Amino acid sequence: MFFKLPNSRTINIRVAPYIKFPYVSKTINVYQTELKPYNKIYNSIFYAEKDNHRTYFYIKNDLLKYYNSVSRPIFKIDIVNEKYEIFDLRHTKYINRDPKSIVIVTEQGKKYLVSDNLEYEGKSGYVAIIDITNGEQVYMKQRKGEDEDLYFHFMHPIGNSIIPIIRIQSKYIQVDLFDISNNKNYQISWSVKDIRDEILEQAVTAVHEDEDNVHKDLPYLNVELGGKLNSIL
Repeated sequence: MFFKLPNSRTINIRVAPYIKFPYVSKTINVYQTELKPYNKIYNSIFYAEKDNHRTYFYIKNDLLKYYNSVSRPIFKIDIVNEKYEIFDLRHTKYINRDPKSIVIVTEQGKKYLVSDNLEYEGKSGYVAIIDITNGEQVYMKQRKGEDEDLYFHFMHPIGNSIIPIIRIQSKYIQVDLFDISNNKNYQISWSVKDIRDEILEQAVTAVHEDEDNVHKDLPYLNVELGGKLNSIL
Protein backbone atom coordinates (compact mmCIF):
# COMPACT_ATOMS: atom_id res chain seq x y z
CA MET A 1 0.00 0.00 0.00
CA PHE A 2 1.02 3.59 -0.59
CA PHE A 3 0.56 6.18 2.13
CA LYS A 4 0.19 9.85 1.30
CA LEU A 5 -0.04 12.67 3.81
CA PRO A 6 -2.19 15.50 2.38
CA ASN A 7 -2.88 18.86 4.01
CA SER A 8 -5.86 17.40 5.83
CA ARG A 9 -5.53 14.78 8.55
CA THR A 10 -7.26 12.17 6.39
CA ILE A 11 -4.83 9.59 4.99
CA ASN A 12 -5.52 8.40 1.45
CA ILE A 13 -4.71 4.74 0.94
CA ARG A 14 -4.57 2.78 -2.26
CA VAL A 15 -3.49 -0.76 -2.98
CA ALA A 16 -0.07 -1.13 -4.58
CA PRO A 17 0.37 -3.66 -7.42
CA TYR A 18 3.48 -5.05 -5.75
CA ILE A 19 5.66 -4.63 -2.68
CA LYS A 20 9.43 -4.38 -2.39
CA PHE A 21 10.96 -6.47 0.34
CA PRO A 22 14.70 -6.10 1.05
CA TYR A 23 16.57 -9.39 1.20
CA VAL A 24 20.17 -10.52 1.27
CA SER A 25 20.58 -13.90 -0.41
CA LYS A 26 19.08 -15.18 -3.64
CA THR A 27 15.84 -16.27 -2.03
CA ILE A 28 13.57 -14.43 0.40
CA ASN A 29 13.18 -16.07 3.79
CA VAL A 30 11.38 -13.80 6.23
CA TYR A 31 12.01 -16.11 9.18
CA GLN A 32 15.80 -16.22 8.67
CA THR A 33 16.25 -12.54 7.82
CA GLU A 34 16.64 -9.92 10.53
CA LEU A 35 15.48 -6.36 9.91
CA LYS A 36 17.06 -3.79 12.21
CA PRO A 37 17.88 -0.06 12.30
CA TYR A 38 21.50 0.91 11.67
CA ASN A 39 23.22 1.53 15.02
CA LYS A 40 19.75 1.70 16.63
CA ILE A 41 19.06 5.00 14.86
CA TYR A 42 15.47 4.90 13.69
CA ASN A 43 13.93 6.77 10.73
CA SER A 44 17.22 6.73 8.82
CA ILE A 45 18.94 3.53 7.64
CA PHE A 46 17.78 -0.04 8.12
CA TYR A 47 19.35 -3.31 7.11
CA ALA A 48 18.36 -6.88 6.37
CA GLU A 49 20.89 -9.44 7.62
CA LYS A 50 21.36 -13.12 6.91
CA ASP A 51 24.50 -15.29 7.27
CA ASN A 52 26.74 -12.26 7.96
CA HIS A 53 25.58 -10.56 4.74
CA ARG A 54 23.69 -7.28 4.90
CA THR A 55 21.54 -5.20 2.60
CA TYR A 56 21.21 -1.60 3.79
CA PHE A 57 18.29 0.48 2.58
CA TYR A 58 17.20 4.06 3.08
CA ILE A 59 15.05 6.72 1.44
CA LYS A 60 16.67 9.53 -0.55
CA ASN A 61 14.79 11.97 -2.80
CA ASP A 62 11.65 9.83 -2.47
CA LEU A 63 13.55 6.80 -3.77
CA LEU A 64 14.46 3.64 -1.93
CA LYS A 65 18.24 3.13 -2.05
CA TYR A 66 19.98 -0.20 -1.47
CA TYR A 67 23.54 -1.00 -0.51
CA ASN A 68 24.79 -4.60 -0.36
CA SER A 69 27.92 -5.38 1.63
CA VAL A 70 29.70 -8.35 3.20
CA SER A 71 31.77 -5.87 5.17
CA ARG A 72 30.43 -3.52 7.83
CA PRO A 73 30.32 -0.04 6.29
CA ILE A 74 30.00 3.17 8.28
CA PHE A 75 27.37 5.74 7.36
CA LYS A 76 27.64 9.47 7.93
CA ILE A 77 23.99 10.43 8.38
CA ASP A 78 22.19 13.72 7.86
CA ILE A 79 18.55 12.78 8.48
CA VAL A 80 17.09 16.26 7.93
CA ASN A 81 18.63 16.75 4.48
CA GLU A 82 18.56 13.05 3.57
CA LYS A 83 22.31 12.93 2.97
CA TYR A 84 24.28 9.74 3.53
CA GLU A 85 27.99 9.22 3.04
CA ILE A 86 29.25 5.63 3.02
CA PHE A 87 32.70 4.57 4.20
CA ASP A 88 33.52 1.00 3.22
CA LEU A 89 36.48 -1.25 2.41
CA ARG A 90 34.67 -3.24 -0.28
CA HIS A 91 37.21 -2.27 -2.97
CA THR A 92 40.21 -3.18 -0.81
CA LYS A 93 41.69 -6.48 0.40
CA TYR A 94 40.10 -6.08 3.84
CA ILE A 95 36.67 -6.96 5.23
CA ASN A 96 35.43 -5.05 8.24
CA ARG A 97 33.55 -7.32 10.68
CA ASP A 98 33.24 -4.78 13.49
CA PRO A 99 29.80 -3.09 13.62
CA LYS A 100 31.16 -0.54 16.13
CA SER A 101 34.10 0.59 14.00
CA ILE A 102 34.61 4.32 13.48
CA VAL A 103 35.94 6.65 10.78
CA ILE A 104 38.25 9.52 11.65
CA VAL A 105 38.66 12.47 9.29
CA THR A 106 41.78 14.53 9.96
CA GLU A 107 42.21 18.27 9.40
CA GLN A 108 44.09 17.42 6.21
CA GLY A 109 41.04 15.54 4.91
CA LYS A 110 42.52 12.05 5.25
CA LYS A 111 40.10 9.33 6.32
CA TYR A 112 40.96 6.38 8.53
CA LEU A 113 38.84 3.40 9.53
CA VAL A 114 39.49 2.04 13.03
CA SER A 115 38.25 -1.50 13.61
CA ASP A 116 38.33 -4.07 16.40
CA ASN A 117 37.70 -6.95 14.01
CA LEU A 118 39.18 -6.72 10.54
CA GLU A 119 39.47 -9.71 8.23
CA TYR A 120 42.60 -10.01 6.10
CA GLU A 121 43.67 -12.90 3.85
CA GLY A 122 40.99 -15.14 5.34
CA LYS A 123 42.02 -14.44 8.94
CA SER A 124 39.89 -12.34 11.27
CA GLY A 125 40.41 -10.68 14.64
CA TYR A 126 42.75 -7.89 13.56
CA VAL A 127 42.73 -4.64 15.52
CA ALA A 128 43.57 -2.23 12.75
CA ILE A 129 43.75 1.33 11.47
CA ILE A 130 43.34 1.54 7.69
CA ASP A 131 43.80 4.53 5.39
CA ILE A 132 40.51 4.44 3.45
CA THR A 133 41.92 6.51 0.57
CA ASN A 134 44.64 4.07 -0.50
CA GLY A 135 43.87 0.96 1.58
CA GLU A 136 47.19 1.20 3.43
CA GLN A 137 47.39 -0.42 6.86
CA VAL A 138 48.98 1.97 9.32
CA TYR A 139 48.37 -0.25 12.37
CA MET A 140 47.44 -3.92 12.33
CA LYS A 141 47.79 -6.58 15.02
CA GLN A 142 45.89 -9.83 15.28
CA ARG A 143 44.01 -10.82 18.40
CA LYS A 144 45.29 -14.16 19.73
CA GLY A 145 42.08 -15.40 21.32
CA GLU A 146 40.37 -14.76 24.65
CA ASP A 147 42.63 -17.19 26.51
CA GLU A 148 45.74 -15.14 25.67
CA ASP A 149 44.39 -11.67 24.92
CA LEU A 150 42.15 -10.94 27.89
CA TYR A 151 41.40 -7.48 26.49
CA PHE A 152 42.45 -5.96 23.17
CA HIS A 153 40.42 -2.99 21.91
CA PHE A 154 40.80 0.56 20.68
CA MET A 155 39.40 3.47 22.69
CA HIS A 156 37.78 6.64 21.38
CA PRO A 157 40.32 8.98 19.77
CA ILE A 158 41.96 11.88 21.56
CA GLY A 159 41.99 15.19 19.72
CA ASN A 160 40.81 13.50 16.50
CA SER A 161 44.31 12.19 15.87
CA ILE A 162 45.58 9.96 18.71
CA ILE A 163 44.00 6.51 19.02
CA PRO A 164 44.59 4.66 22.31
CA ILE A 165 44.76 0.87 21.98
CA ILE A 166 44.84 -1.23 25.16
CA ARG A 167 46.05 -4.84 25.20
CA ILE A 168 45.95 -6.94 28.37
CA GLN A 169 47.48 -10.41 28.57
CA SER A 170 48.22 -12.67 31.52
CA LYS A 171 51.81 -11.42 31.85
CA TYR A 172 51.73 -7.79 30.74
CA ILE A 173 49.60 -4.72 29.99
CA GLN A 174 50.38 -2.69 26.89
CA VAL A 175 49.10 0.71 25.79
CA ASP A 176 49.64 2.01 22.25
CA LEU A 177 49.01 5.66 21.45
CA PHE A 178 48.90 5.81 17.66
CA ASP A 179 49.11 9.27 16.14
CA ILE A 180 47.54 9.20 12.66
CA SER A 181 48.80 12.72 11.93
CA ASN A 182 52.34 11.39 11.55
CA ASN A 183 51.77 7.58 11.59
CA LYS A 184 53.84 7.17 14.75
CA ASN A 185 53.08 4.76 17.57
CA TYR A 186 54.03 5.57 21.16
CA GLN A 187 54.03 2.39 23.23
CA ILE A 188 54.34 1.67 26.92
CA SER A 189 53.94 -1.62 28.76
CA TRP A 190 54.02 -2.97 32.30
CA SER A 191 54.72 -6.45 33.59
CA VAL A 192 51.82 -7.89 35.59
CA LYS A 193 54.39 -9.25 38.08
CA ASP A 194 55.86 -5.77 38.60
CA ILE A 195 52.37 -4.31 39.08
CA ARG A 196 51.50 -7.04 41.59
CA ASP A 197 54.74 -6.53 43.54
CA GLU A 198 54.18 -2.77 43.62
CA ILE A 199 50.60 -3.19 44.90
CA LEU A 200 51.74 -5.61 47.61
CA GLU A 201 54.53 -3.26 48.66
CA GLN A 202 52.13 -0.32 48.85
CA ALA A 203 49.60 -2.43 50.79
CA VAL A 204 52.19 -3.58 53.33
CA THR A 205 53.43 -0.01 53.78
CA ALA A 206 49.87 1.23 54.31
CA VAL A 207 49.19 -1.49 56.92
CA HIS A 208 52.36 -0.59 58.85
CA GLU A 209 51.46 3.10 58.77
CA ASP A 210 47.96 2.33 60.06
CA GLU A 211 49.37 0.22 62.89
CA ASP A 212 51.73 3.02 63.92
CA ASN A 213 48.86 5.52 63.90
CA VAL A 214 46.68 3.19 65.96
CA HIS A 215 49.43 2.78 68.58
CA LYS A 216 49.88 6.54 68.79
CA ASP A 217 46.18 7.21 69.27
CA LEU A 218 45.42 4.50 71.88
CA PRO A 219 45.06 5.62 75.55
CA TYR A 220 47.54 4.02 77.96
CA LEU A 221 47.66 3.08 81.66
CA ASN A 222 50.30 4.37 84.02
CA VAL A 223 50.50 1.78 86.83
CA GLU A 224 52.80 1.96 89.86
CA LEU A 225 54.90 -1.05 90.78
CA GLY A 226 52.59 -1.76 93.69
CA GLY A 227 49.73 -2.25 91.26
CA LYS A 228 47.89 0.96 92.14
CA LEU A 229 46.15 2.58 89.21
CA ASN A 230 47.67 6.01 88.69
CA SER A 231 46.14 7.57 85.58
CA ILE A 232 44.39 6.95 82.27
CA LEU A 233 45.17 9.37 79.45
